[in-house]
Amino acid sequence: MPLAKRWLCVVAALVVVAVATGCTKRRKRTATQSDTVDLVIALRIDAVSGPAEVDAGQVGVQVSVVVSNLGDVPLDLSQLALDFSADASSYTSTADVGNPTSLAAQASETLLVSVDVAATATLGTATIDASLVADDAAHAVQLTATGALLTHTWTVRGVFEIASVSGPSQVLTGARRVPVTVELLNRGSQSVDITSIALSFDASSGDFLAVPVPGGPSSIG
Repeated sequence: MPLAKRWLCVVAALVVVAVATGCTKRRKRTATQSDTVDLVIALRIDAVSGPAEVDAGQVGVQVSVVVSNLGDVPLDLSQLALDFSADASSYTSTADVGNPTSLAAQASETLLVSVDVAATATLGTATIDASLVADDAAHAVQLTATGALLTHTWTVRGVFEIASVSGPSQVLTGARRVPVTVELLNRGSQSVDITSIALSFDASSGDFLAVPVPGGPSSIG
């Protein structure tokens, strides 16, 4: 009896996750080999992790991506990418050259990605997800895993910011020369020039006159 072959493509080879496209191969053997062998080919992204905070303009931020081969055959890994929920164009991601290029059956690996954050990146929170392409060359199957089980969220901070504003808790009507201190913070590696400073008030701004004290710093390094 000739050997019959049948291929069945499924989404998510295992019921526990629906994050990868896989294929299950069923081969019908000859009459003397009545058993059927199924090969599961499946890939999953388990988690994305990184620092809780990054600075606008920061380079070389390390992000880790844990991936698992849930199938019965080894996979060749390629095209690892990070996906950002906000302001994606402000991030440049480069996979580490030392990342493994293959993943054994029923094994997990941690892949590293270096991220450069643009100085103009939107401040606030951004969620990071990942995608990965893998190939089973022996059976001519390609998988694309998207959507980590555990994504990562970080906060983008400004390099230069006002850390605090302090002064007396009470002032009298008509008071003059009331001292107010403004603390500035520069997290960057370059000096920042201070060109102007102003105060804002909850009450009518016409009730207050704020004038910088002469001799204040003109830059912060």
